[in-house]
Amino acid sequence: MSKLLQQIAPSPDLLVSSPARRAIDTAAFFAEAYQVPFPSIVQEPALYEASAMDLMRVISQLPETARVVFLFGHNPGLTEFVNQFTNQPFINIPTCGVVLLESTALNWRALYEENTNVEQYWFPKTSLQ
Repeated sequence: MSKLLQQIAPSPDLLVSSPARRAIDTAAFFAEAYQVPFPSIVQEPALYEASAMDLMRVISQLPETARVVFLFGHNPGLTEFVNQFTNQPFINIPTCGVVLLESTALNWRALYEENTNVEQYWFPKTSLQ
């Protein structure tokens, strides 16, 4: 998925991951694909078992200098979070599924349902065939 995304999505300004081993390992694949040094991955403990509201809190505190952020976390919180921004909800975002959100918000604190939407998504079973 990291190599696929590297070909079609912009480079991240910031990678933020849950400290869980699988999330960090996944973030490392994306860091390698985008040539981001592994130590640059920010480990955020609040992402572990985060609810949609917890995710929104973490996102609201992201630095304004980061325009493109890759977030690595866990379900069910990620699916619940993403479903706030679409009229066609996902039942479950699979492991290593990628969802691209785009927003017209002026800063991370201003991100909400009316100014943000799901633009694209890629799931391993459907995107890597």
